[in-house]
Amino acid sequence: MLYWSLHSIMPFVAASIFALAFSIGLKQYIKSRYPFALLTMLGYFCGILWALSNGLYYLFQYYSPTFLWHIYMVMPIALLFFLLLTLDSISRDSVEPIKMIVFSAVSASTITLYVFRDLDPLIVGVYGFSYILLTLIPAFIWLYYTVRIYIKAPKDLRKYSTINLIGGVLIGILTPYAVVYGFNIFIVNIPALNMLLISVGLLLSAYAFAKEPKLSGILPFKVLKISVFHTQSGISLFSHTWMKKSTFMDVDVFSGMLIGINTILNETFKKGELQEIKLAEALLIIYRSEQYPVATVLVTTRSSHTLREGLKNFSEKFFSEFSLYFDKDVHMNTYNPAKQLITECFPFVPEYK
Repeated sequence: MLYWSLHSIMPFVAASIFALAFSIGLKQYIKSRYPFALLTMLGYFCGILWALSNGLYYLFQYYSPTFLWHIYMVMPIALLFFLLLTLDSISRDSVEPIKMIVFSAVSASTITLYVFRDLDPLIVGVYGFSYILLTLIPAFIWLYYTVRIYIKAPKDLRKYSTINLIGGVLIGILTPYAVVYGFNIFIVNIPALNMLLISVGLLLSAYAFAKEPKLSGILPFKVLKISVFHTQSGISLFSHTWMKKSTFMDVDVFSGMLIGINTILNETFKKGELQEIKLAEALLIIYRSEQYPVATVLVTTRSSHTLREGLKNFSEKFFSEFSLYFDKDVHMNTYNPAKQLITECFPFVPEYK
């Protein structure tokens, strides 16, 4: 009797945890509009449907409609799909095709085997193996990325990177173990344990990323420096460095060099203003004002959609707030309030001391 009551109760517990993670993700997405927040939120919603369908199916037992079981079988695939997309959004500028092709192939085979499982008893065993494989791939990948984030995180992010790592261990180690071998505590089998472990693991990761959005900026790039300069005089107006130990040339020399390169290329090829300079280990992204002779240059190891949006927002706010001083000979300290714009427009960029 205890076993059957747990079968109906535990999925609802997991659904509540998924719902809490969803609310955290929704709040973060409304506040920041980060793509990874939207993807995780969609994943949490699939988790809610997955857990609720399972709980309702066992709650009503023989009176449950078949579609609840179908939802229960399909929703974890959607959940894992959004988790993989989330990992790509916080680790690179585009989706990794090989990983998604492998996952799609395993997902398609799992669904096909599920549909035909009653036609041949042998298919049931193959289906079980396919389902386990479908669980293992995203689980191990999630663990791998949480470990990488933990290793690369600066000291001031260690607390939340540890919380995220614990979530990765729950998803990447304990969940596969529960799926493959089952889990027995005090000689009582716990139904839906894999569901519970995934929901708790995702809740920990959602909490960590919500409290410290800079965790999302650790893997895809390292932002080194941002500078705003006058495109006619070459004088630097504002500069901020995230890599404290890095050594850069004088900001005025740097801006003058960019102006010189832009002038030479523009005069030679007549193809417009310089927008990017790609080096072996760095990328310079330039954003120009259409109204004022001022430009912003961001030095980073790699680009991303979120980073470009941050640069655009910072530049436009800077141009709007400080345009009064662009044609005046003022001290560089006049632009110091722009430091607040750094915090506002680049909250996802960690600082390395």
